[in-house]
Amino acid sequence: MRRFNNESLRGSAHDLEGIIAVRCTIAGQMPLPERPGEWNRLRDCRAEDCRHANVSLSGVAIERCELDGLGRAGRNPLFLWACVYREVRLRGRLTGLKANPEYGLLRDAGRQAQWVEAMRTYYRDVAWALDISEAEFTSTPTLEAIPGHLVRRDPSRQVLVRRAALEGREIRSLPRRIALEWFIERSPFDSVVIAGSGRKGHRQADLDDMMRLRDMGIAEAE
Repeated sequence: MRRFNNESLRGSAHDLEGIIAVRCTIAGQMPLPERPGEWNRLRDCRAEDCRHANVSLSGVAIERCELDGLGRAGRNPLFLWACVYREVRLRGRLTGLKANPEYGLLRDAGRQAQWVEAMRTYYRDVAWALDISEAEFTSTPTLEAIPGHLVRRDPSRQVLVRRAALEGREIRSLPRRIALEWFIERSPFDSVVIAGSGRKGHRQADLDDMMRLRDMGIAEAE
């Protein structure tokens, strides 16, 4: 393990393993691999009470990692493009997180379809992908890039929605409309976890939306 404390960590890489960062500022990126499914790797790493400065990760398999508290030093949220997850835990108070199923800002339907298939193949032998049960987000996260049934969650604050439950529904009239629209329009998976913001002034309204989705039979009752 390599341990860093109160440092600025910057750079671009394709593989990182065994790093512990405590109260560090992290910057840089992992660029998209040339071939779909030849993942960048982020393994067995832990970040605690860190900040990120416009970090962007593309085509990364994030495995057995933990993020415990994350602030923002730059203007952008933490961007995750066409990444996959295995036994990743998010804890504590976390700044904006944008997990996109697309592989980048450019739209190439053929290449995107290859990345979607690579993501589906990766998840065939994943027992669980992400645990957000102890996370508190400062803004609403978007998780349509991750199969909802592989996300561990706190059922009192985070709900599971399956695509089949939305059939025949007018999405625009539903609570959490934008998250549901993004799931329907962009996700390659059949389920999604919807989570709200823990920010003061938003927390209760977001919790009410989760309960309304459950009462309407859209979110699973658990």
